[in-house]
Amino acid sequence: MLRTQIEFVRWQIKQAASLPEKRLKWTSGIVDLVELVYALHEAGCFNQGNIYLKDLFVEMGNIFGMEIKNFSLYFTSIKNRVKGDRTKFLDKLKHTLVNRMESDDRRY
Repeated sequence: MLRTQIEFVRWQIKQAASLPEKRLKWTSGIVDLVELVYALHEAGCFNQGNIYLKDLFVEMGNIFGMEIKNFSLYFTSIKNRVKGDRTKFLDKLKHTLVNRMESDDRRY
């Protein structure tokens, strides 16, 4: 029985070692990620809106191989931005995507 358990543990270790490394690494700022996750949560983008914010942060942290702590404090700092500049990251995303589309339009 003990031998079987040891073999099973060895098999699990071997399986874990053969898994590919996470390829996605968040390289923007943590505040940007918090802004994005809050926006996705508010828009109900996951589980038809039926997910706790904390659970969504855990899942997003798992995707990027990081632990996202104190997200509510980061959100408070986002809310404290000057009006008109509160969604800096989302505005940047929209701007860069529109630029890409316009650039593609000029090619054709």
